[in-house]
Amino acid sequence: MTDLLRLAVVSCAYDTGFTPLAPQIEARLAQLAPIDGARLYLASPDDAFTHVVQRIDAERVRAVPAPGASKGRARRLALAEALKEDFDAFAYINLNLKVDASYLQPALQILQTTDAAAVVGTRSPQEGGAHIGQGWLGDR
Repeated sequence: MTDLLRLAVVSCAYDTGFTPLAPQIEARLAQLAPIDGARLYLASPDDAFTHVVQRIDAERVRAVPAPGASKGRARRLALAEALKEDFDAFAYINLNLKVDASYLQPALQILQTTDAAAVVGTRSPQEGGAHIGQGWLGDR
């Protein structure tokens, strides 16, 4: 497979209290910019984020309201919304910028050049991931 893949990136606005929402969305979009056609599906338990999304880039970001939902349910709601469109690949990455979305590019290359149906990545050092970011897995 050599054609460009249309990518839907599912993300949740949880665990984001240390940085305001708008800069996180803008930073995530900047990381996704090199991936043509990538669209971010952002779920959050807070309806206020919908207005932030619309001001930033309503074409590349879809707000998926998930009031009162757990992170897992919000993730499923966002994925269900992305599945309504004709994407070739789907990814999940937290909004909180602990992981740079540019790491999705090697995964897409694997999907394009092999017969792999799925690619899984981790930031856990025990599994070969990078030890960077906020929280217990990193100290940046």
